[in-house]
Amino acid sequence: MEPLAAATTEASTLATQTGTDFVPVLTQLTAAYLDVNGNIKTKHQPRYKNIVARFKQLYGCEPAFFCRAPGRVNIIGEHIDYCGYAVLPAAIEQDFVMAYVVSDKSEIEVNNIDKDQFPAERLSTEPFQKFKEGHHWINYFLCGYKAVLAIDESYYNKVPAPKGMKILIDSHVPPAAGVSSSSAFTVCAAVTTMHANNLHEVIPKGDLSKMCVTAERMAGTACGGMDQTISIFAEMGKAKLIEFNPTLKAIDVAVPSSVSLVIANSLTPSPKLLTVGTRYNKRVVECRFGLYIIAIKLGKAATYGDVKYKNFYELQTELGYSFDQMLDLVKTHLKKGGYSHDDVKKALNVGDLSNILKDIPYFFEVLQQNVRFHLYERAYHVFGEAQRVYQFKAACDSDALSEEDKVHKLGTLMNESHYSCRDLYECSSDQLDELTQLARDSGALGSRLTGAGWGGCCVSLVKKDVLASFLDKMHSYYTKEREPGYQLWVTDDLDRYLFATQPAKGAFILDPKYALWM
Repeated sequence: MEPLAAATTEASTLATQTGTDFVPVLTQLTAAYLDVNGNIKTKHQPRYKNIVARFKQLYGCEPAFFCRAPGRVNIIGEHIDYCGYAVLPAAIEQDFVMAYVVSDKSEIEVNNIDKDQFPAERLSTEPFQKFKEGHHWINYFLCGYKAVLAIDESYYNKVPAPKGMKILIDSHVPPAAGVSSSSAFTVCAAVTTMHANNLHEVIPKGDLSKMCVTAERMAGTACGGMDQTISIFAEMGKAKLIEFNPTLKAIDVAVPSSVSLVIANSLTPSPKLLTVGTRYNKRVVECRFGLYIIAIKLGKAATYGDVKYKNFYELQTELGYSFDQMLDLVKTHLKKGGYSHDDVKKALNVGDLSNILKDIPYFFEVLQQNVRFHLYERAYHVFGEAQRVYQFKAACDSDALSEEDKVHKLGTLMNESHYSCRDLYECSSDQLDELTQLARDSGALGSRLTGAGWGGCCVSLVKKDVLASFLDKMHSYYTKEREPGYQLWVTDDLDRYLFATQPAKGAFILDPKYALWM
């Protein structure tokens, strides 16, 4: 069986979460932090002790609880969640931690361990307060706060008077690096807000995920839902196939035990909100145009106003087509090389493109800042990448493949994914191309950009028996001589930029009354 039908058939026989359980309350750090060999990492014990000490310095008391949400690595399935398709991420050890106590004041005090980069902020407890002007870091906290208290009235009506809080943040998720620091921040803030207002056993994971997605979109990012979902649903040692349609499902995927995932930071940041007009949101617009043109060419609609599909997934589902058939549709009905504004208007028989895009954040900037839209290339990537996600899971699940054949198949799929992101979706960068090629030359079975791209990180699949030599060879990226202005010298701990990881645990609340440091 191929893609959609196969996934639906097998889902019933797999360990599947549908979002009806709640974010757990833990009592020990040992339940959360393991290394690639399954051993407890002890370095987090002093980290939490330091948070407690700093919290006492700031507020004169110890925190009542810790809330934690991890970043993520998308193993495969890039730029397809907002097209309705499944993705295959895993949580990583690097995370946001918020220590907090409830305050008797109607305000929220937010401090950060890194106080120089993130100065203290005071917010009101009003759920419907406005976001800060510009791209202010506190807006991601407000995303999480609003997710719980300003999105779904069936939940926020249970909180007539939101609690004030005193919060200290410590993040180990590198910002603008493609490992979802923004969504980890949002989720962590949402979990903190939810717990402080006694909703942690009221709001199930599935609803929390959807509300976090909605809140981030309110801040201007046309995100698809993968980042928030894996940060909430992740389980230790397991990647997840996350399906968004017809309902949210998080299906366990066991990556072979003989390999590790290695994340390498290109040290070229890729902030979504600073480039929405030309990068991320432009791709969302291009997919919308491609969807509408194909639907009209197939006779599924007379004009753009008659198109009933919200994304490519809905069109494919109604057609009952395989991914190969959808790729053939792209070849037949979309042209290579790009469309001008007038080309798109003619294909859709419309005078104003704004009417088609009103629900996409920053669509006006997209129309203003671009003269061509590459619909063939974007659609061809989407269907090919969506197919690779299910091929990756099928290889992981296969009893017919040997371990050696299995990991080589996975590596090949990851390489194909990167080439598609580079050539068709044009979301790679010179540094990411350099880094992924170095990874392959250094022994990786496969290597690809992860996250939105245009900078940030790559993820490589590496056999554990060559992991040490692989990491040594990758060091050259960070130390070699470069052209003036492009030097990437790393003067502090390289482990922050290059590290092996296994799938980590998702969001949780930590109760320090128990054996916190064990």
